[in-house]
Order: sequence, then C-alpha cells, then structure tokens
Amino acid sequence: YTSEGLGNFIASKYPFIHKRTVQTSYQRNVSEALVNIGGETYVIYGTHLEVQNEKTRLDEARKIAAMSTEKGNVSVDFKIILGDMNSY
Repeated sequence: YTSEGLGNFIASKYPFIHKRTVQTSYQRNVSEALVNIGGETYVIYGTHLEVQNEKTRLDEARKIAAMSTEKGNVSVDFKIILGDMNSY
C-alpha cells in the first residue's frame, strides 16, 4: 500500500482489511493499514517525519499518536508505528 505518491509504503503478505492516508503536515503524511494475522488484528502506521524542523516533527508525531488512540468499530489487538523518525 502506498500513500498517494508521497513516499510511504507498507508491504504485507496479508490482505489489508482497511487502509487510509492522513496528512500530518504540509509535505508529510502517515499510511495506516489494518491487517488480520492468525486471528489477531494489527494496525500498522508507516511515516517519514519532518527532518529539519523540530516543531513540525513533534506535531506530526502527536497526530500519529492521536490516530493510534482512536476508537473505531474494529477491535484491535496490536498497533505498530514504523518509519523514518530521524533528525539532524
């Protein structure tokens, strides 16, 4: 699953139940994918945080953290946040 051409990618040998992309800042976003593995449901987040501006990077991280606490209509067993969290 790619995030609308902005560089994020989640690969899975398991089919996606649901997927979406959420913009976290002007040039960055997070890909979210829901998969079922062995009867357990996983939400996987893939992102690349802003590298040069610390305030923007922290805002992006807060948005992703907020997404990971959202209550949807699906019971989730595990949440995994992956990506490039770098800074200079």
